Amino acid sequence: MISMRIFSLLFAAVAALFPTQASMPTASSARSGEAQVGHTLLLEGWIPFWAKASGTKEALLHRELLSTVDPFSLEVNPDGTLFDRFASDGGLWGQFNASSSTHKVKVVPTIAWFDPERIDAILSSSTSRKAHITNIVAMVKSGHYDGVDIDYEGKWLRTRDAYSIFIRELASALAPIGASLRCTVEARTPAEDRSLQLPREMSHASDYKVLNEACAAVRIMAYDQRDDDQRLVYENGDVFYRPVADDVWVEKTIREALYEIDRKKLILGIPTYGNVYSAVKGKTHTIYTHVGAINYGDALRRALYYGAIPFRNAAGELQFGYVKDKVQYYVSFTDAVAVKKKLLLAEKYGLLGVSLFKIDGGMDKRIWTELKSFI
Repeated sequence: MISMRIFSLLFAAVAALFPTQASMPTASSARSGEAQVGHTLLLEGWIPFWAKASGTKEALLHRELLSTVDPFSLEVNPDGTLFDRFASDGGLWGQFNASSSTHKVKVVPTIAWFDPERIDAILSSSTSRKAHITNIVAMVKSGHYDGVDIDYEGKWLRTRDAYSIFIRELASALAPIGASLRCTVEARTPAEDRSLQLPREMSHASDYKVLNEACAAVRIMAYDQRDDDQRLVYENGDVFYRPVADDVWVEKTIREALYEIDRKKLILGIPTYGNVYSAVKGKTHTIYTHVGAINYGDALRRALYYGAIPFRNAAGELQFGYVKDKVQYYVSFTDAVAVKKKLLLAEKYGLLGVSLFKIDGGMDKRIWTELKSFI
């Protein structure tokens, strides 16, 4: 059983990691270069199907701050038809959805698809692509939604042209019913930072120029960085460095996106969670293996259980380590301080807004307080 002394030390340490209002950088002091004076951000957020009740409850509590809510609920069957894990059942989500227009909150469901083979097969055939688009439009109409968010991840490079055609055709099909198309894509690490060798030509399955033309908004998932930026891994030396989203890396991804996407269409995806890794010493380096995601509250409880005290790491996140069954584990997770730094970046570059992944009842509640200064 954890003693009260350890309990007190843990939470005193975490509290100390939050600068006072006087010492926190203000929105105006952080502006430089391309800063937008007086710029405010739109706030959006994904509610995942696995936390439907708790996420909806949290969104209801802060509805006045939200411009758009995205139920992260729709998936695609192998034949291109849709499967809804978030179907309204008259419960809390049903009440939220029904009253959204009254409270001026848009509801835009996300269609998530992670099967590159089926994505290629459906989108590369004009017949199946047209049927898929018909299904999407029907879903938007029947649900009385304000639009749809397309999140098709891990696509093959050969699918690039077919995906671009699909995005253009879907936008055209949604326009007559007054629905908008939002596109969510993976964040891009600069080519020269993904490899410590000379910069190389890199192609991407999502054409940013096409997304900029066809989508009402483009959201970059600036999270789950892990070891994607090899330059930052190298610069951090032989220490644990597997952040959810290092501020330095996030700024790089914003700059990459702005080469081809209008800042007034760009929305920065911000994480509210953390990741857990196991660590095994190899002959030349430590091998870190991703174990799973973890919420802010669960991370603090785990630190308390193992008597660990979180500290602010080089990536700007909270971190601690523990040993279980003789295996070393590390946790790097997001709190309000880490989120504020990303809000400052979104403001600095004059972006359209930010989108939280995820609203599920488990994030640092102080994040909402920070958001009020930017919305």
